[in-house]
Amino acid sequence: MSNITSHVCLRGSVDFMVDGVVVESKKNLVVDTGKDYVASRILDGSSAVLGWIAVGTGAGAPAAGNTALANELSRVAVSSASRVGNIVTYVANFGPGVAVGTLTEAGLFNAAGAGIMMSRVNVGPHTISPTSSFSITWNIEVL
Repeated sequence: MSNITSHVCLRGSVDFMVDGVVVESKKNLVVDTGKDYVASRILDGSSAVLGWIAVGTGAGAPAAGNTALANELSRVAVSSASRVGNIVTYVANFGPGVAVGTLTEAGLFNAAGAGIMMSRVNVGPHTISPTSSFSITWNIEVL
């Protein structure tokens, strides 16, 4: 009998759009709780599905042990979620006045408050005025 080895990797990427213009595209870190989340969904689906994106003003580089944003400012439900092949895409829209300030971080979660963080990224800084709207498109690719 031969040994068969298969490796699965998760890779995330984020597009940050302000007033309809892409201002930043970058890769992000799938944190340890995100990897645990994937394993739990494979087993029995007892963890709620991913469906919220949060933004914050916290500092510090993303780390594998992160379980929340450093300083969460606002969290919204995703407006769409889809899968094409091995890529799952989440889109969240933040309307005027929803998250005002200088944004420096974002996270993908499975709950409207607290919950499991799948992934975290540093952004910007992006200064959002009370009249600005922005959206975040978050891709998770299974390799």
